[in-house]
Amino acid sequence: MRRTGALILGGGPAGCAAAIRLATADHAVTVVERRRTMDDGVCGGFLGPDGMAALAELGIRPADIDARPIRAVRVSDGRHNRSIALPFTAHGISRAVMDTLLMDRARLAGAEVRAGVVRSLDASGARLASGEQLAADAIMLATGKHGLRGSPRRADAAGRGAVGLRWTIRPDRTLLAALDGMVDLIPFRHGYAGVLLRGDGTANVCLSVAQDRLRDAGGTDALLSELASEQPGFAALLDRERLGPVNSVADVPYGWRARRPAHGAYRLGDQAAVIASIVGDGMAIALNSGVMAANALIGGGDSATFQSGFARTAQRPLAIAQALRWGTERPIARRALFALAGIAPGWVARAAAATRIVATPGSND
Repeated sequence: MRRTGALILGGGPAGCAAAIRLATADHAVTVVERRRTMDDGVCGGFLGPDGMAALAELGIRPADIDARPIRAVRVSDGRHNRSIALPFTAHGISRAVMDTLLMDRARLAGAEVRAGVVRSLDASGARLASGEQLAADAIMLATGKHGLRGSPRRADAAGRGAVGLRWTIRPDRTLLAALDGMVDLIPFRHGYAGVLLRGDGTANVCLSVAQDRLRDAGGTDALLSELASEQPGFAALLDRERLGPVNSVADVPYGWRARRPAHGAYRLGDQAAVIASIVGDGMAIALNSGVMAANALIGGGDSATFQSGFARTAQRPLAIAQALRWGTERPIARRALFALAGIAPGWVARAAAATRIVATPGSND
């Protein structure tokens, strides 16, 4: 069995943020990542100021990841659009670009990065698909939305977890102008979609939909046809050239948070808390949880203290995001929220600000 100082399972934003922070503090770090090249996965590409601040702490600027500024959100109820200024500047990014840079920075900081698939985790360490066993003084679980044998997460309810769908389109001049500085939010029955521009001029289309609605529709293509009839703005998106396949992930447990470690391992990112993306920012949570866990370890803390503290920190932001998710997915509540946005648009901005989970320099929980 091979042993290292800190073993990080997963080389996405959470894992790499922890690796960079630990390596720059002279900790021996090994990162195990299943992908040989980074991809966009199922990610909307929205990164708020808390995520950008975490990247800055890791030495990464907006220009480094070709980030595109977002200053407002436009919400559609199927008949009307309403634009609302955000209380901060967010950015539209490509996960593939950001993850590749983070991995490069982790290596440059001194972390060892290994390609491999983690099959299981227990108190003695992790076992890879190759059969190799790895042990460490501290283990961090950062496998994102992918489950890991021995450390499961529950879904919203049996068989009712959300499904995430994402694809990239090539916008024409009209859509480029419409999305400039904007993220489009398109609620529909039992789900919602988000659309934003990325630095390379392409646009991300990302959906969250209840698993039972996708099943009842008869699959992805049938669901998209239904949505095109419900939402004229959505129909226009489907007419654009699709770049690559539709990526998907099932059983996303929105609102879930880990209150204790997994076999003594720190849980990071989506393994620590899964926020509804309608106003939440999963990438920012991933980055900040990685920095916070690393700070806890550097400060002599333990995984149990970190996990319970992070769960307390995440409780209110997750609850706010869940309430808004519930409201936007139900027609009557959605119409009420849309009307309220017209009367008092500031509440949307305050709700977005209230879902931030920020790592303070040197924080231990």
